[in-house]
Amino acid sequence: MQVLRTERLVLRPYQPTLRDSFLAWMEEAAIEAFLSRSFPDLPKGDLLFDSFVHRCSATQPAARAWAVTEASDGRLVAHIECKTTAKTSGDELELIYVVRREFEGRGVATEAVTAITAELATARVAVLAFINPANGASRRVLQKAGFVQTGDAATGQQGERWIHAVQRAVATKP
Repeated sequence: MQVLRTERLVLRPYQPTLRDSFLAWMEEAAIEAFLSRSFPDLPKGDLLFDSFVHRCSATQPAARAWAVTEASDGRLVAHIECKTTAKTSGDELELIYVVRREFEGRGVATEAVTAITAELATARVAVLAFINPANGASRRVLQKAGFVQTGDAATGQQGERWIHAVQRAVATKP
């Protein structure tokens, strides 16, 4: 898995040196509530971190995870991953990201999502995102990063369905 660099960020595979920072972040009340609600079967604590390290070290085109760190000091500021889920099919990957609260509103998510979609565009992978319609911040991130809303999530699932515009254009060409 490649290390991706932007002006302010480094998107890198998870490494053991990030364990303490990651675990402290995952214990924050808002993150714990989000993960428990959105991903009830997800492992917790060390098991979750170890699963991200494994995804980064294995050749798994259907599951990629990046630790997003500040280029200036290496602080962990966000997590981003693309993987196959029950909401995807074929060559689609679902984009999932979360930014540490103290870094929200600074363009971190937009910068990281843009870097990931540029990287995956070369592999002709369709990147999808599903967001809560009430989450205006996520909507702005996706719009700025080149996604277009394509409707609602599948029956039985909540949220809006978005696809990255570049992949959508590739997918619709004859």
